[in-house]
Amino acid sequence: MLSARDINLDAIYINNSQGLLSRLMSLKHNAYQILRSTPVDDNVIFSGWVSGNRLVYVKEYRASGNNEVFEYYPASRKRNKIASVKGAIIFAKSSLNGHYLYLKLIHENKSSLSGEIVIVNLRDIKIVRKTSNSALLDFTVAYYGDSIFYESSLGIMEFYPDDSSERLVVPLERYRQLMSRNNITLAYVSPLRNRILLVNGGGGSYTGLLLDGLSQKIVEGVSSASEISWLDNKRIVFRSGTLARYTVVEYDSDLQKPSQKSAPSLNTNIAFSPFDCYVAYNLDGIISFYFSRYDDTKSFSIEGEDVFFSPDGHQFLSLFQKRLYLSRYSALQESQIELKRNSAEILSLYRRIGNSEGNLLNDYSDEYIKRKILIYEMVTR
Repeated sequence: MLSARDINLDAIYINNSQGLLSRLMSLKHNAYQILRSTPVDDNVIFSGWVSGNRLVYVKEYRASGNNEVFEYYPASRKRNKIASVKGAIIFAKSSLNGHYLYLKLIHENKSSLSGEIVIVNLRDIKIVRKTSNSALLDFTVAYYGDSIFYESSLGIMEFYPDDSSERLVVPLERYRQLMSRNNITLAYVSPLRNRILLVNGGGGSYTGLLLDGLSQKIVEGVSSASEISWLDNKRIVFRSGTLARYTVVEYDSDLQKPSQKSAPSLNTNIAFSPFDCYVAYNLDGIISFYFSRYDDTKSFSIEGEDVFFSPDGHQFLSLFQKRLYLSRYSALQESQIELKRNSAEILSLYRRIGNSEGNLLNDYSDEYIKRKILIYEMVTR
């Protein structure tokens, strides 16, 4: 069965015959217990805030190929199922204004894959379906969320789900000579809508083209078509680097200058919370934050991905092993001593795993374990 994601890297590299992997997972979940986090639900593949007191998440049922969309109220811990869709969801994003949840689905046929865009109206719980000619991600969401952008034979189009209307935003002749005809072009439009970053490519190598009025400028170093966001109307954050050495880069469109904000990592999984300009990312699995307003980065002794802050910045969502957790940011500060003790146990376990070849599943396991040892040595200092 197609699945949205397989995020357990430890299971890919570590043999569980001695129960070491199970112990490792237990210790990593224990970090959330130390934080006194709320476990919202299991088998969750995507989540997001739609207001200060309401969030939405998608739960995957692999056996049936079904996905259910829930709304959840942290104050009361009440949840309601609001939609159900079939297919493998490869992308989900809730709009900043809380009006929509945008999904990209893949459907598996006998000998091929087909794509579909599904838009859930979270106000009146209506679903808009839009055909897609690709099994890859082929649209982006407007900064404030009332529309999406996609490429047609005419160029970059903007589609409004309320009335299914659309308009041409960037004519094809404006950019096609600089983009590959064999790949989809994605458009990231700035908050004030006067600048557009176009991204085209594949296989970890992408061409970025920044359109600003009548001018255009190549943006180099983009290595993901989806881990991109405008921080404000002049700064963009995106993933750069090569396999297993990815970095978080901030690009100033006024100065036309990139600035690396993270050390190299196995993955970055960049997630931007626009309410207070928090950029969350992974540093070899460890949750890290780049506070773009203060140009400051921090890493904490806890693992997870898809980290999104609440509008007030006091709480954050994170996924670990498909379990959705809701945590208080202040608890990260208050629990540092306990978290470091827990991380010291994880570090000791990784060292034990690395000392025996029988614990390693493949040729890449040794390098993976070394990277995990280094990152846990850093967070336990």
